[in-house]
Amino acid sequence: MGFFDKVKGFFNVDGAKIEINEVETPFPFTDTAHRGRFKVKAGGAAVTVKDFTVSFVAVITKEDGQEVEVLLGDEEVGSEANWSDPADNPIPKTVAKNTEYEIQFILIRVDLVEALREHGITNAATARNYNTKFKIKVEVDIAEAAGLFDPTAERDIEVIDK
Repeated sequence: MGFFDKVKGFFNVDGAKIEINEVETPFPFTDTAHRGRFKVKAGGAAVTVKDFTVSFVAVITKEDGQEVEVLLGDEEVGSEANWSDPADNPIPKTVAKNTEYEIQFILIRVDLVEALREHGITNAATARNYNTKFKIKVEVDIAEAAGLFDPTAERDIEVIDK
């Protein structure tokens, strides 16, 4: 085993991956909640999911080619989250090696109208005119990764007028 293999093993680099397997797409421009699911896949060692963050963002490409990322809504869920029944909290969760764990999420404070108004975007049609891309991003905090190699994933969302 080489030096870099030992470093990767120590920091659990290939220990977990994320797959976003369900999102609402197309998504109505005036909707205020977004649901989805993602899987945490453990590699050759068990991993512990400490918390996760799901973000809904718009990436606007300006005329000069510069990209501006606008946060439309996000939710961070940790073990201290206020659940009416603590047994419903999906984390912390240990995922055994070579297995996967599915987590459902809902972003309930999504406001495309307000967040994009200052950029001149008032509906899905003007978003297309500004070459805007919408994405769901997921980051999972893995205890064994020591914050250095936490897995992330993103998925494009189609936004429509409704």
